[in-house]
Order: sequence, then C-alpha cells, then structure tokens
Amino acid sequence: LLPEDNPVPALERLLALDQVQDVMNRDILTVDLRSDHRPTLRLTPNALAELRRAQGLDAVENAL
Repeated sequence: LLPEDNPVPALERLLALDQVQDVMNRDILTVDLRSDHRPTLRLTPNALAELRRAQGLDAVENAL
C-alpha cells in the first residue's frame, strides 16, 4: 500500500529496504508504506506459523 500523496518516496524506501533486507524475496503478503516512520509487513500464513514456531509460541498456544 502506498500513501495517497507523494508515493514515489515510499517506493524508493521499499527499494532501499529490499537492497538491505531482501524483503521482496520473503513470504510477505503486503507491504504497507503509508507511514513515513516504518513499513508494516503482513506475512503469509506459512511464514507466520514458522515465526511463531521459531519463537516457541506454538508450544504455548497448543498447551492452552
């Protein structure tokens, strides 16, 4: 998602972020660039499950 006003700088930030973090090759559904302060990334269900597994959160959720 891009800001309504002046979207070009947001795209430039995404390209810079991709060069440093390689975000375009990750399991991401959307990148919200409407905030100037930070992008918001929405992960795919598989990526979210893997993140929770890596953080040990799946074991906590399964125990409840």
